[in-house]
Amino acid sequence: MLRGRFADEKRRIESHTREITPRGSLADFEQTTISIFNAAAPSVVYIFTEKYAQNIIDAISDYFLTQRIKPDQKNDTERLVKHHTVIVAAMKTKQHVDEKYVNQLKISIEGLIPYYSMK
Repeated sequence: MLRGRFADEKRRIESHTREITPRGSLADFEQTTISIFNAAAPSVVYIFTEKYAQNIIDAISDYFLTQRIKPDQKNDTERLVKHHTVIVAAMKTKQHVDEKYVNQLKISIEGLIPYYSMK
């Protein structure tokens, strides 16, 4: 049994509880609002995707290609090609609002894991 403040809170909640009943189809303005959000969704995804893709390009260019890949390093050509693949995949992700480009970017980034994973 609840006492004190908790009992008061339970009574308050119970007194405000009401049954939810369906009200029928959506009003015209609600349909319009939903269609606006549905139409805007790709644009919002594009804005975020473009920002993050550019961050990936910047990180690969500014850090990995300049500081982590050395000319005398083993497999330096292979590493350059894999890093370039990430940059190209990020560029394609910026240009297209399509999940397949995001998946390609993910796969290309995962291709770099063996070079930077802790042993």
